[in-house]
Amino acid sequence: MHIKCYYMKIKVTSLGPINEANIDLGDLTVFFGPPNSGKSTALLALYYALNPPLFLPFTTSLKYRFIKAGNGVMNIRGEIKKEGYIEFEYSPSDEYLKQYLPEGEFSVEPFSFIDFMKNYQIYEDYEDYLKFQSIVLPSECDETVSDVLRNGIKFTASIRDNKVSVNYQLGTQNLSEPCKEYVLKEISTNLINKIGERILSKFLESFYEKLNEIEGIKSTLFIPYWRSLATYETLAEGDQLPGFINVALTAIGLSNLPQLFEYFTKLSNKKINEDVYKLLQPLIPGNIEVIGNKLIYKEKGKLIPWKFTSASIMELLSVLLSIKEKEELVLYEEPETQLHEKYQLLISMILYALNNKLVISTHSQTIIYTLSFLTLLKPKAEEVAELFKSLKLSNYEELAKAVEKANSKNVKFYYFHDGIVEEKSAEEISNGIPGISDVMEKEFDWFSKLYHERIREEKNANP
Repeated sequence: MHIKCYYMKIKVTSLGPINEANIDLGDLTVFFGPPNSGKSTALLALYYALNPPLFLPFTTSLKYRFIKAGNGVMNIRGEIKKEGYIEFEYSPSDEYLKQYLPEGEFSVEPFSFIDFMKNYQIYEDYEDYLKFQSIVLPSECDETVSDVLRNGIKFTASIRDNKVSVNYQLGTQNLSEPCKEYVLKEISTNLINKIGERILSKFLESFYEKLNEIEGIKSTLFIPYWRSLATYETLAEGDQLPGFINVALTAIGLSNLPQLFEYFTKLSNKKINEDVYKLLQPLIPGNIEVIGNKLIYKEKGKLIPWKFTSASIMELLSVLLSIKEKEELVLYEEPETQLHEKYQLLISMILYALNNKLVISTHSQTIIYTLSFLTLLKPKAEEVAELFKSLKLSNYEELAKAVEKANSKNVKFYYFHDGIVEEKSAEEISNGIPGISDVMEKEFDWFSKLYHERIREEKNANP
């Protein structure tokens, strides 16, 4: 059953190659167009609007007893009022967008995470412990201070609106002034990080509770173009081959991208969504089994090490291991990667049949045409099965039924080109994809011209 709510929108006034765009998301939304037209930019803008990188550490500076801190998502200003007492205020920040997106302006409806932070408040009183795994103290501090910090400092925090007050008991007396100042700053810096992370996690939890209420979305998943590398690195953990892919990602700077960090985290939980697995089975010739927290792959009863599996299998595994629940909004970058034409046809069927709300970017005319004709003609399960039989597939029954069930979906197509984004109907696309049919027509005209030229040359050479 699909939640019929299409309130979520992306409005771009200027963002990288996109000069203007008004995009209403459906159950399935397809971004297509030439390279460097803004498809991936729009995907990433939506991802970061809904899923800010909360794992970023706070950078903290102290001048006298005044505190400034920020991590690009939240700014903090406060003061060490006295020993054992801190007050600070926090405010949302969109600085992180400047780091991960090109320059420009965009908005997301019904609200982005930052919009949510501006309009909702947290009220909470709680107790916790702050522990220091290791700390270098000045010579003025004796060992008792180090022992106290390692054992943990109990603190209470009171959060009201955007104001926070923190009380703690250091548990040691008669500190020298240099030692006291150093310890107070260390404790304050670490408390800011710990409480700041809690505040952001509380906001994210409430944000998705509200988004689920409105849109039926509990989380956001970005399936990146680099997914095969990430999937192989995760599956090959403990294999004889070294983890060179993770090293390579770090070397070229990709490991610092939050969408890849989050994707690795998703993959590391090697649990399989059985509903997704049933849809993918026509494309997977063998069997995938879970043993503990380890996945194995077998074909005809033989164990196939991951280093010997095909690129297409790794592509399919990247989907299988990352989509965990149907309430997840899935943002999928170029699903045709590593897939043969036949598999592109089938992955189109699977994307159409998935229960998740889905946004994809693609260059594949096979995927675009298939999705447009599915939307236009709404085939029945037996009609889908007829196609699968002609392709000599097996285990397709669940997918055929899911395709028919998906015919009630709202599918939207957006053509990115020349700085603008145009919505196209399924009927328009089925008559010829802009930017693709034009190129193909020019290509065939050119080949035809060359063909007749070669015949003429041959006749002249052999009069």
